[in-house]
Amino acid sequence: MQADVTIDGRNVDPGTVVFDRFNFGRQGDRPSAIHDFVLVAEQGPFLERFTSLFERVMTELRDDDARCGFEPLYDGAERLPTLDEMFGLPHSARMQVMSRFSFEILAMYLTARDERVRWVGMSIDDIRLEDGRLRVTGTVRRRARGPSLFERFRRRLKPRATI
Repeated sequence: MQADVTIDGRNVDPGTVVFDRFNFGRQGDRPSAIHDFVLVAEQGPFLERFTSLFERVMTELRDDDARCGFEPLYDGAERLPTLDEMFGLPHSARMQVMSRFSFEILAMYLTARDERVRWVGMSIDDIRLEDGRLRVTGTVRRRARGPSLFERFRRRLKPRATI
């Protein structure tokens, strides 16, 4: 799917940005500056893909609620929201619900693979529909060049050849 991605207001290739659960929000062993991230995509194609994911998760939550009792997805919730209701919620409540979907939404647009990654996600601050578009904002940091602390440590632990 197509999206316009900017970092600090400059267009970047979506194939160079990654948001993954493993590294999310981590500075790593080489702290770097934090930069503003914005992803904008057409609302129609987004909703075509997202609606089935949303409905599947809501069905699973309804089933869980039937077995274990209702557990609110956001402060003050009296029931599970519909898709339209979710996007109409105030920011805090909407993001409490969207936290279940944020990585899947970004994965629809960001296609980075290890060798192409230049930017690593630090935060997802807002996901909303606005003027017929999906808008995701957050922060990223530059990916450190060269081997990470883990990789350097792992290299030292490689077994040595024996004669």
